[in-house]
Amino acid sequence: MEKVYKTKIAIWLICAIIGFTVIPIIPVLVYDFSWIVVTIVALILFFALFSLFDIRYTIHNNILSVKYSMLSTTNYDINQIRKIKDTNSILAAPAASLDRIEIYFIQQKTPLIISPKDKNGFIRNLQSINPNIVYRNDK
Repeated sequence: MEKVYKTKIAIWLICAIIGFTVIPIIPVLVYDFSWIVVTIVALILFFALFSLFDIRYTIHNNILSVKYSMLSTTNYDINQIRKIKDTNSILAAPAASLDRIEIYFIQQKTPLIISPKDKNGFIRNLQSINPNIVYRNDK
């Protein structure tokens, strides 16, 4: 059975993307309007927001697939997960919120950091596949 979990998206992140994309071109639009500039900015904004809303985590059998852009998906073996821990880490990750979890694997030193919208359901689903996963809620 396949279960898809969407990422939790922080409103401040959406505002930041829009702000960092639109605010710098306001003088150009006010003093020297150009449809080319509007089109380029609209495309950049569309791509950035689409990438943000396209982040998803899929559990299928014993594989966790993390899709974090139109072209990139990474697969992880759920049986290799040893620990899950809550975090507010600001490290770059396929996560659109600071309400995140770190997933530690047996053979990996660096954790996978993600932000599923239904965090508890996601963790329960992983633990139903691998009951050896330890979850620590100690933000």
